[in-house]
Amino acid sequence: SCGRSEAWGLDPKVPEQYQPVLFSGYGVFGQRGHQIPSADRQILAYNRETFYGTNMTPQNGTLNTGVWSELENYVRARCASFDTLYVVTGCTVDGSRGKAYDNVGKAVTIPSGYYKALLGYSSKSTIGKTGSQGGYTGVAFYMPNEGISGKYMDYSMTISELEAKVGVDFFVNLPAVIGASNANKVQTSE
Repeated sequence: SCGRSEAWGLDPKVPEQYQPVLFSGYGVFGQRGHQIPSADRQILAYNRETFYGTNMTPQNGTLNTGVWSELENYVRARCASFDTLYVVTGCTVDGSRGKAYDNVGKAVTIPSGYYKALLGYSSKSTIGKTGSQGGYTGVAFYMPNEGISGKYMDYSMTISELEAKVGVDFFVNLPAVIGASNANKVQTSE
């Protein structure tokens, strides 16, 4: 366990002009919300990468340290339950409330919401409905980028519902692995 490196920096694989410069945050808007949480990367070199501007979005501080943080903790806790847990994290900008500005004055679109789609595989088929779905189970979450309250499960939905909401087809290779009917059961499970 390396802890938080706090190594705020630029992604060396992306030209600076295409990424936010965030050594000290987004100013008046709010916090630098990690898309891949620092706590998910416990090898120092990988933890440093979570502090690149390419991994940050302007996130409401109450959301970032509240319900979203609880969801991130839930995902880390669920990892031990599966042989493999796929996690897709992203944000939406449709309906954005405007722009935030990085440390050199570049405008960055403020996301309107954040999501996670989880697909877990267990060879023991003992979790949820995995026994009838080829060893797979899934769930999704969507939260608006505002000071929301409640529990993370209040924002859960099926993967199919999240796909319709954000316009992304998650886990596109799953039907080829377990068949279309089983994949449909996974994506519409709660």
